[in-house]
Amino acid sequence: MDNAKFARLGRILELLHKGETLSIRDLSEEFGVSERTLQRDIYQRLGDRVIKVNGTFQLAQKAKHQSRDAMIMQVVREVCQEMGEEFVSRIDEIFALAQKAPKQQPSAPRVPDSAPMLKISYCLPDNTTHKIRLVPQSILFYDNQYWLQGISDQGAEKIPLVAISKMKPIKIK
Repeated sequence: MDNAKFARLGRILELLHKGETLSIRDLSEEFGVSERTLQRDIYQRLGDRVIKVNGTFQLAQKAKHQSRDAMIMQVVREVCQEMGEEFVSRIDEIFALAQKAPKQQPSAPRVPDSAPMLKISYCLPDNTTHKIRLVPQSILFYDNQYWLQGISDQGAEKIPLVAISKMKPIKIK
């Protein structure tokens, strides 16, 4: 799964949650992709979360009651299925741990006592590999990609989801 598809879906969900109505033609111009690609994005990825009214798409009534973050997490998980079962299981584990982790105040991030923690290896575009212990807190859409946000021993961290190569749950002693 390339970041461009994640970026499109994230931006579409963001616009829909702001109450905007979207046309395929306008989205095609904004993203520089074919109208057919956007139709696939909307019908296959967003499905019953959107409805078509007078030639434009808007958030379906039942989706308006769901938080933006919860909807994005569902869509990310569905899209990640194309990346294979191993990646999906890692995403599921991240989501489960992020929901259990106590939320921290952004002003003073620290690793919470007895919080679920992951040992993560990830590789950045400059081919540097990093290892980190992280308490996952949320999945963010930022800078045209999805990120895992959490707290490490060094403070607040965010890691691109697609960069994660290994992940293992660990317990804090």
